[in-house]
Amino acid sequence: MALAAGSFLSSCAKAPQTKESVKQAIVDYLAKRDDMIAASMDVEVVSVNFHDKEAEAVASIGPKGAPASGIKISYTLEAEGTKWVVKKKPGAAPAATDGGAPHSAPAPDAGSLPSGHPPIPAKP
Repeated sequence: MALAAGSFLSSCAKAPQTKESVKQAIVDYLAKRDDMIAASMDVEVVSVNFHDKEAEAVASIGPKGAPASGIKISYTLEAEGTKWVVKKKPGAAPAATDGGAPHSAPAPDAGSLPSGHPPIPAKP
């Protein structure tokens, strides 16, 4: 009887609805990417909204020790058992660990750079 009660309780276990659990999911997601150095990043969950088995979060991500220089990125997560996992966005390019090329943005043309910005050399 105790075994049956224990398996029932474990089957009902849910991912905790806390900023800390969402932060861990984002850190785990970043650690899997070849184009990111997650160990040198600070991650702070700015806001999160839970919707049953999904969550929408905004995280500030920046270099360790320089919190003011972080960028804000939105994530959609889904509950998988007792933890949250970042969902891939439809149509998003695959991360390098998924067999795709690392993410890179095209170099801006000279007309789109801020005033006083040094020129960016063209890639070969």
